[in-house]
Amino acid sequence: MKMMLTLACSALFLAGCCATKCAVSPHCAKCAPAPGPIEEGDVLVGGYSEFRALTDEDKAFFDKVTKGSLAEGITPQSVAEQVVCGTNYDFACVTKENFPIHVIIFKPLPCYEDTQDITVTIEGTL
Repeated sequence: MKMMLTLACSALFLAGCCATKCAVSPHCAKCAPAPGPIEEGDVLVGGYSEFRALTDEDKAFFDKVTKGSLAEGITPQSVAEQVVCGTNYDFACVTKENFPIHVIIFKPLPCYEDTQDITVTIEGTL
């Protein structure tokens, strides 16, 4: 019964939203404003930044996090970032054999560091 009431209220809200052509709900395809074209330099919310040259901080972070893992000894070349509930760092790297590889490092927000670990994912062939 509770679920049916919730669905009915949701349907009424969306029907009212669509009928008035307002921009109340970004989830309503009829009401949400159409996005403009994405231009160079624009930040896509939830998307990765452009790859950029590494800073000394980036290199130190990569070395610290990958020490003792399969990614140890891989050379990072550039990095892109994605802000989610923390930050994903996509390091474009090369292996000792000069093969391209990506190392994705997730660093949780400071408020979650006690409950979530930094994770390392390798995309490519070692």
